Amino acid sequence: MALPNPGAGVSNKDLIGLLKTLTCRGLSSAGVVIGTVSAAAVKWGSSIVASVNGKIVTVTASEVAFTATTHDIAAHATLVREAVYLVLTDASGTVTLFKGTESSGAGTAAWPEAPTDKACVGAVRVAVAAGAVSFDASTDLLSAAHITDTFYNTTCSPIDFGETLAA
Repeated sequence: MALPNPGAGVSNKDLIGLLKTLTCRGLSSAGVVIGTVSAAAVKWGSSIVASVNGKIVTVTASEVAFTATTHDIAAHATLVREAVYLVLTDASGTVTLFKGTESSGAGTAAWPEAPTDKACVGAVRVAVAAGAVSFDASTDLLSAAHITDTFYNTTCSPIDFGETLAA
């Protein structure tokens, strides 16, 4: 699909990104916290209301688990290792976690862009302390001594707007 030239300073890519951000986004705070049924999961304490490609989706409060191997973070002997995971819902109300790129150093993990056809309703930054213990996504509790977690209630990934959030 060809878009008309938007003029100086605004690209077609910018317009497409804005359209995506407006059509796939959370519409309410999900209340993202550490899991209560399992401290190895991410809980949303409020019902999620989101727009996914113009369809309004409501998902009742629940928890979503990390995926083994896919969501693991390897330890580093002298540096903190971390990643930001987006909490997403699709048009059918399925909630998943989407891992951004791992980075070394506290507060350095970049927010990933939300995948197409999914609305971001929150996020969690997981940081692994320097040392020999990795984050095993299938078994480690977010309350474990070698893990520092930060939860965010947001209606989109800041990167979708070309912005970032500090750690």
